[in-house]
This record gives sequence, C-alpha cells and structure tokens, in this order.
Amino acid sequence: MRAEDDVSKLTGDLYRQWEKSMETWWDGVLESPEFLKGMGKNLEAQGKARKSYEEGVDKTMGDLHLPSRKDVIRLAKVASMLEDKLLSVEDQVLAHGDALGRIEKDTLKARIDAAEALVAVHEKLGAIEARLDRVLSALESGDAKKKKV
Repeated sequence: MRAEDDVSKLTGDLYRQWEKSMETWWDGVLESPEFLKGMGKNLEAQGKARKSYEEGVDKTMGDLHLPSRKDVIRLAKVASMLEDKLLSVEDQVLAHGDALGRIEKDTLKARIDAAEALVAVHEKLGAIEARLDRVLSALESGDAKKKKV
C-alpha cells in the first residue's frame, strides 16, 4: 500500500507541476502581442471568408430564383407584423362583439320596460273607462229620473 501511496503522490505532484508550467506558458502566449495580432488577423480573415460565402450563397440563390436569407428574414418580419395586426383586429372584433351584446341586452330590457309600461297604461285606461262608464250611467239614470218627475 505504501508504494501505491508514493506513486499516487508522485503522480499528483507531476500533474501539479505540469499544470503550473502550462498555465505559465498560456499566460505568456495570451499576453504576447504577436499572438494577439495573429488571432486578430485570423478572425478578420474568417469574417471576410464568411461574408464572401454568404454573398456567394445569396448570388446562387438569386440565380436559381430562390429566396435568399435576407428575403426569408424580410418575409418573416412581414409575417410577424401581419400576425400582430391580425391579433389587434381580433381584439377589436371581440370588443365590438362585447359592446354589441351589451347594446342588445339594453335594447331588450328597454323593450320589456316599454311593454310593461304599455300594459300599465292600458290597465289605467281600462280603469278610467270603467269610472267614466259608471259616471255616465249615474248621469243617465239621474237624467231619466228628472224626466220622469
């Protein structure tokens, strides 16, 4: 067991030394102006290559009469704007539907109230007619008595 512990300790020490030396080396590399300049040139070259590739793809798509990436993006934006407009119109239609429902309910209530008022007026007119009939009967019976006398 002792030998295994020594080997394990030795391996751990070697790993730590290797890690420290790699850290020192990478720090030196990453702080080096030449390395940073080379990385910058590499990124610039990759950007130019990417741009050239995209322009080639767009030209090929145009030559084949197919939509380019820009066309698809523009179409997606238009579709999104149309969807927003459609949702807005749907909201307005729902609001108008709700308003129409309230108006119909109020109209129906007003018609019911008017019908109830008309019934009440008819009843009152009926009562007035009955009274007038009684008064007329009383007057006629009074006139008939006077004519007899």
